Amino acid sequence: MIEGFGCRIGYATDLGRVPKLLMERFEELDVLAIESNYDPEMQRSSGRPWFLQERIMSGRGHLSNGQAFEAICEILDRCERRRSRLPSHIVLLHRSQQCNCPKLVRQFFSRDHRIAQRLTLAEQYERTHWIRPRPMKPLVGEQLSMMWE
Repeated sequence: MIEGFGCRIGYATDLGRVPKLLMERFEELDVLAIESNYDPEMQRSSGRPWFLQERIMSGRGHLSNGQAFEAICEILDRCERRRSRLPSHIVLLHRSQQCNCPKLVRQFFSRDHRIAQRLTLAEQYERTHWIRPRPMKPLVGEQLSMMWE
C-alpha cells in the first residue's frame, strides 16, 4: 500500500499466489496495480526449461492472467459488498514479453465490464500515460507514507 496526498495505491508483483491479506488490504483504492505475468498455454509452449516454468507457475513465482483476474474480481466484489468505492484505475504490471500478449490480456480482462473501463496495461519499455485517480487540489505539507507488513 502506498498512501499519500489523498490517494491510495495498491501495488503487487512477484506474488506467485494471492495471499488473503492482500484482499483485505486492497480496499478503498484509487489505483489497483497488480502483476498479470503469463498465459499458462504460452508458458507451457514457450520452450523455456521446465525448472523455470515450474518456478514461475508454482506459487513461488508470478501470477497468471487467470489468477490476477480472479484477484481483481474478488477485490471489486468486496468493494461492492461493502458499498465502498471501486478503484479509478486497474493497472496490469510485469507482463512477460515471451509468455503473454497485450491483445490476449486486454481481451481476457475485458470480460468484466468493471475492469474493462478502468484497465491500463503497463509496458516494460514504454512509458505509461499519466494516471490521475481523481481531480484533486494540490496538498501542501502532506508527506507520502508507505505501509509495509
